[in-house]
Amino acid sequence: MSIIADLLSKLKFQGNKGDVPPGLKKVVLDDVKKRDTHRKIIAIAALVLVAVLSGLATIQLIDTYIKPSKPAPGVASKAKPAPEPPVVAKTVPWKNRLSQRNP
Repeated sequence: MSIIADLLSKLKFQGNKGDVPPGLKKVVLDDVKKRDTHRKIIAIAALVLVAVLSGLATIQLIDTYIKPSKPAPGVASKAKPAPEPPVVAKTVPWKNRLSQRNP
């Protein structure tokens, strides 16, 4: 028994009985930091998304309900000009060549 008592006396835990081992404390603290970082990233992303969506909604409401008054003088209107008809050639070069071969 003296050998066992001697070995047990050498294996004394340094610190109080209620203390948490340093390795376990480090693992838990690292996990808490990661979780906090993830929450911050999600919160910032949500705020950015809300800001973008509210800006788009504001633009849509302004375009829908507030119509511009008369355009200022000298400002071009948004109306498209009428398209020009396609240009048609009066003579077709290949017809002239065919008529010259067969008299």
